[in-house]
Amino acid sequence: MKAVSMRAARWTSTLAAGALLLAACGGGDEETTGESQAALSHTSASVDSDYRIRTLTTGADLHATNGIVVGPDGNLYVASVLSRAIAVVNPRSGRIIDMIGTERGVDSPDDLIFGPDGSLYWTSFLTGEVGRLSPDGVKTTVAQLAPGVNAIAMSPDGRLFATIVFLGDALYELDPEGVDAPRLVGTGYAGLNSMKFGPDGQLYGPRWFAGDVVRVNVDTGTFTTVLDGLQVPAAVKFNSQGILHVVDQYTGEIIALDLDTGQTHVVAVADEAGADNLAFDANDTIYITNAHDGWVRKVLPSGRMRSLTREGLVAPGGVAVVPYQGRQTVFVADALSMKGFSTLTGRLTASIHSVIGVSALASPITASADGDRVLTSSWFANVVQTWDPAQEAVVESHADFSTPLNAIRYQGDLIVAELTANRVVRREAGTTDKEVLAAIPVPTGLATDGEDLWAADWVTGSVYLIAEDGQALAAPEVVAQGLSFPEGMAVDEDGDLLVVETGLNQVTRIDVETGEKSVLASGLNIGMAGPSGMPPTYIFNGIAVDDCGVIYVSVDTDNSVVKIAPRGRGALRCSFGRPGHPGKGHGHGH
Repeated sequence: MKAVSMRAARWTSTLAAGALLLAACGGGDEETTGESQAALSHTSASVDSDYRIRTLTTGADLHATNGIVVGPDGNLYVASVLSRAIAVVNPRSGRIIDMIGTERGVDSPDDLIFGPDGSLYWTSFLTGEVGRLSPDGVKTTVAQLAPGVNAIAMSPDGRLFATIVFLGDALYELDPEGVDAPRLVGTGYAGLNSMKFGPDGQLYGPRWFAGDVVRVNVDTGTFTTVLDGLQVPAAVKFNSQGILHVVDQYTGEIIALDLDTGQTHVVAVADEAGADNLAFDANDTIYITNAHDGWVRKVLPSGRMRSLTREGLVAPGGVAVVPYQGRQTVFVADALSMKGFSTLTGRLTASIHSVIGVSALASPITASADGDRVLTSSWFANVVQTWDPAQEAVVESHADFSTPLNAIRYQGDLIVAELTANRVVRREAGTTDKEVLAAIPVPTGLATDGEDLWAADWVTGSVYLIAEDGQALAAPEVVAQGLSFPEGMAVDEDGDLLVVETGLNQVTRIDVETGEKSVLASGLNIGMAGPSGMPPTYIFNGIAVDDCGVIYVSVDTDNSVVKIAPRGRGALRCSFGRPGHPGKGHGHGH
């Protein structure tokens, strides 16, 4: 089920202006508590009487889990960049007892620590802020660094340090009181990620892109390697005996290193990529997070793990229905991975991880059917890619679009919505050319029936016909107006457009001949807002239609995918048939 491809040459994604790159309930041992419950109805939503709606698959409790620390109260404090909050988790029950979010001044937290006075410090990856929350709830800004601020650590004598990773490569010393300006300690660390001061008073940290752990002299910025041969080391912590532990995001291993003897051994192994950070409690129990699947787990004395929180989808965006291993499968772009689910049961059947800077698949945000393949786009990584389920590999990649918000295939050519260029462009197959099809302020939804091509504008709420019978129109024609923040679009079996209106939490059907609008589904609770400076879509809400006329919609707020099926036995019989190829009106657009 795991499919992670390692590039021979490590890379740092090229970002367009204004675009940023993401960092990275009790259950049985090594079991996922967020398994699909396909029989559940989506109780908050209502649907047209000709359809029935249910939840195809549920997701994680959190939108990815990143840094973790045990607080003075014994609870786990878990940073979540995409949730824009710090979750307070009971380490015994796994219950989330508090969410410290934007209402208390926390935004996109990646790593966190407690100071000696009980103050909580964190790094805000998407905004560049290093914040502090005092024990009495007063929030202050310790420093305003650049987006990409990542690891944070405090020395035994109270000196505070933070790094920038992925969007830069630097180590800073900060004034814990936020009075003095940050001091640049050094640059060129190859991704110094979550770090910790050791019992010797020295700073130790993993180098993401170098595959090692180093000891850093915080006065001079020089470093010495203490452990190498790792794949993607993500975090370092020490237990009460002074033994260094490092978690490898690529392999899922937690490796212990005795600094005195140089001896190492594997303490535990997660069964998938994405492990992001770890923490020890007073009894040296290890807790570990996973950004890709959003879980928090407890490592048992046997080395096995017990899930504390529900896991699964963390940022469901675009959706695409294509055959996979002989079965009709819904692939969901999930920001840090792409996950595939059975259209019948909702069970997870594929998980293609996106380890930042390492994996070929780069932070997929949207997905659309491209024949039997999946076409993805990512404003995080500034890339449009084609993933082939048969080869389980990226077979096409384009990194020269201007912050791609969406992409589909149209008559063999690429159609891409470019945010920073405010336009929709066409790239003829086999070329690097760009033909401007339409100037649109914030182009989001794209859809085609194989002959005509439509695009939506998030700002004005208009849907346009921009090409007909394969030819670009001289000027876009308005098909419908007055939509509220439209994102995903698709063509249904009747040739109508389906549009996800995130401003109204609904899916709207548009008659492309008359422009008449009707509500297909409402009450979906979609359209998560991102931090200031992010693309307005943040986590894209996608939609797809399969060959049986069944509709799939991603619900970003609760990390789920809903299935909207026509009533009657015809659609049910069709769903149990062999997977087919998307035809006219099916599987195009998202």
